[in-house]
Amino acid sequence: MQRLPTFALGLAVGLVLADSSVVILALPEILDQFNVAIDDVAWVLTLFNLVLALAAVPAAYLARSRAPDLVCRAGLVVFAAASLGCALAPSFEVLLACRALQGLCMPGLLTVGAPYVVPRSAARCTASTIAGWAWPRIDAP
Repeated sequence: MQRLPTFALGLAVGLVLADSSVVILALPEILDQFNVAIDDVAWVLTLFNLVLALAAVPAAYLARSRAPDLVCRAGLVVFAAASLGCALAPSFEVLLACRALQGLCMPGLLTVGAPYVVPRSAARCTASTIAGWAWPRIDAP
C-alpha cells in the first residue's frame, strides 16, 4: 500500500514534465491554428508555470492542514477537465484559461504525495521545495 502514494507522486511529476514537453512540440500548431503572434504563444507555457509557482505554497498548506485526499482528487479531476478544455479550445483565450487552470491544479497533485516520499522530519520543507522547483520554470524562455 505504501507504493501507491510513491507511484502517484511519480505520475504527477511525470505529468508536469510531459505537459511541458508536449506543449513545446505543439507550439507551431498552436501558432498556426489560432493565428497569433509568437510572443502570445509563449504565454501558453509561461502562464502554466507562473500559476504553478504561485499556487505551490497554498496547495501544500491545504494538503497538509485540511484534506490531502480531497486536494489530490479535486486537482486530478480539474486538471483532466482543463486538459480536455485545452484540446477542444475554440479560441486562444480559452486555451490560456485552461492552461492557467492546469497550473492551478498541478501543485495539489505534487504536494499530496510528497509526505509519503519525503521523511517526516523533512515534510515541513515540502512547500518550499516545490516552490523552489517551480519558480525557475517561470523564468525560462
